[in-house]
Amino acid sequence: MGRIKAALSARSVGKLAKIEGMHAIGDPPGLYLCVKGGGCSWILRYSLNGKRPDHGIGSYADLTLAEA
Repeated sequence: MGRIKAALSARSVGKLAKIEGMHAIGDPPGLYLCVKGGGCSWILRYSLNGKRPDHGIGSYADLTLAEA
């Protein structure tokens, strides 16, 4: 999981959906695209009481970047 400097476009995210891993999207901070096992899902990572839980938002096929 790397940090990025600028938010990615929907077109860039579409290209990342083919590469396995957890990809930082940039806007909003903490939004990731998780690609594994042939599936893609949106993950929101945040800090709460000193812990960093991950919250699944939905699948890449069901939600656009703007909706996520």
